Amino acid sequence: MGKGAKIIIKAGNDYGKRLADVEGHLTAFINNNVDNRQYLPDNFLNWLLHILYKKFGPLDIWSREKNTRIEFGNFKSKLGEAIFTLNFKNKKPRFFVAGKSSVKRKLTNLPVNEKTKAVELSKSYHKKVILSVLHNDFYKSRCPTFSSESLTEFLSFAQGYDFILGKPNKKRFSKTRDNRAQAEFRKQAFRIYGNTCLITGEAPDVALEAAHIVPHKNTTIEESFLPWNCLLLRRDIHKLFDEGYLIVSKNLTVKLNKRALMDMDNYSHLDGMKLDFSSIDFENESFSINEFVRKIKANLNERMILMFN
Repeated sequence: MGKGAKIIIKAGNDYGKRLADVEGHLTAFINNNVDNRQYLPDNFLNWLLHILYKKFGPLDIWSREKNTRIEFGNFKSKLGEAIFTLNFKNKKPRFFVAGKSSVKRKLTNLPVNEKTKAVELSKSYHKKVILSVLHNDFYKSRCPTFSSESLTEFLSFAQGYDFILGKPNKKRFSKTRDNRAQAEFRKQAFRIYGNTCLITGEAPDVALEAAHIVPHKNTTIEESFLPWNCLLLRRDIHKLFDEGYLIVSKNLTVKLNKRALMDMDNYSHLDGMKLDFSSIDFENESFSINEFVRKIKANLNERMILMFN
């Protein structure tokens, strides 16, 4: 297989309107990273994405096993919860119901020998495979959930990336290099955000900390302490953010990166929420809300690339 990027497409509420973009990103990824792509029939990918969307709604798409597999389902852990797999491991690609045998039995009513049958890609045959999953509701547990404001995200990272919901590379992070600058950074954070954690809401000042988006190691001192490299967070949220257990995407969406957090009432509701900067009074700042949010998003994107690469 190729040595290019890994890909994750996180489905959002606009997924149906962006199917052409989804196809474009996935096609480009396959062309650059899959050796036996020439065996993918013309228009098969277009047909596949449209029928999956028609039958199942928006699905996350991600690569795994050195790009030998493209998975379709709910990307919420290192391996995700897939419904279908497009497998490039053999000379000719295969498409089949995902999961181990116990999962396949729940997902499909196909006979055992049909579940991963090694047949050439065929719209007529694989339509039968796709429709077989609709016989019960188990597949719904493997469909992504998101808020009405969530937007589809296209993420690709250099080879060696351990997936966005994986183990962060903590070597990218270092302690504060300038205590005086850090104190000013904290004052600046309170001036901009008030006594409000961007994720959990209002809190006493002793419970709030100024968090750097892009780590010190990867910026100059001046860049590190700029307003758009700062999030004001509750202390426990800051710790989860630094550890990589809670991440914020470049679309300002919070994602939990620790399965245990999904089972905790105090944190599970945070997954999928969006950061909101509408309460900030920009009239007293030297920058506009558009400039501020644009630079925040750019730093969040850089953080993810650095932290998970």
